[in-house]
Amino acid sequence: MRIQFPIWAVSTLLAALLAAGCGDSSGGSDDDGVVTKKSFVKEADTVCAKQKQEIQMRVKSSDPVKASEESSEETAPALKVELREIEAIGTPSGDAKEIEAMLKNVRKVLELVESGSNSDLLEANDYYLRATKQARSYGLKECFL
Repeated sequence: MRIQFPIWAVSTLLAALLAAGCGDSSGGSDDDGVVTKKSFVKEADTVCAKQKQEIQMRVKSSDPVKASEESSEETAPALKVELREIEAIGTPSGDAKEIEAMLKNVRKVLELVESGSNSDLLEANDYYLRATKQARSYGLKECFL
């Protein structure tokens, strides 16, 4: 059974992915091996921007409905990659609670999207908006927008 997301949900998720950006291969730490907020934000935004770009490259249809279907199929896998790579960056000292709350909302989005029911998709949108607000508040410009 093929899952189809409402266009507004896909648009919201894609906008968030486009705004997202996460890491590079530098490891996200200063010379002492400590992850700084600045390095975390830079790496996270790089990761998210890369995923957004990859989705755009995979969605080939000029038909808006087909493009929406194609992009919705790419969104959950892209979020999984973002989540995994952001978790690998590490957490800046003192920010673990804030980062974990944001990532918990992203995990909930994935859980609900994968269930495939329309009511779960509506709820996923709420969690995604929470993650977006948390990302912006933390200083991320490319992740979960």
